[in-house]
Amino acid sequence: GKLKDSTNINFAIPTIELKKLLNTNEKAENDGVLSAELSALWEQATSSNDLHEQKRLYQKILLKDPDLAEVHYNMGLVLFSLGEYHNAKNRFKDAIKLKPDYYKAYSNLGLVLGKLKKYKKARDALIKSISIKSDYSSAYLNLGVVYEIGLKDKQSARRIYNKYLKLMPNYFES
Repeated sequence: GKLKDSTNINFAIPTIELKKLLNTNEKAENDGVLSAELSALWEQATSSNDLHEQKRLYQKILLKDPDLAEVHYNMGLVLFSLGEYHNAKNRFKDAIKLKPDYYKAYSNLGLVLGKLKKYKKARDALIKSISIKSDYSSAYLNLGVVYEIGLKDKQSARRIYNKYLKLMPNYFES
C-alpha cells in the first residue's frame, strides 16, 4: 500500500509561549501610549484560544511596529497551526532577519519547510537552530524526522534521534 504522510504526526509543534512583549524597536514615537497599546494587544493575542483572533491581533501589532521578532515568530506559529505554511515560513524568516540568533525561529522554519517538502532547506534551518542552541531538543527531534522521512537517511536519523534521547532521557517513560 501507499505510505501516508506521517510528517503530520511526527513533527513536534511547540506551544505558543506567553511572554512579555520585547520592544526591540527603539524609535521615540513608540514610547508611552503606543507601547501600552502594543502591550495590551500582545496580552490579548497570547491569551486567546482562537487562532483567527490571534492572527488578527498579531497583524494589528505588526502594522504598528513591524520590527518585533517575537510577534513575527508567534504569527508564524499561528499560521502554521492554520495550515498556512508558505505564510508561516515568511514570518519565521522575518523573525530571523530581526533577530539572527533566534534558534526557535530557525527550528520552526525547519518544521514548516519539512511540511512543504523542502527537506534539504529544512535540514539546514534545523542545523542552524542547533548551532545556536546545542541543547534545543525540539530541533533534534524535527531534524531526525527530516532525515528519516524526507531525506530517507536512516543512519543520520538514528544519530540525531540518539542525541535527542540524551537530551530528553525520560521522554518515553510512562
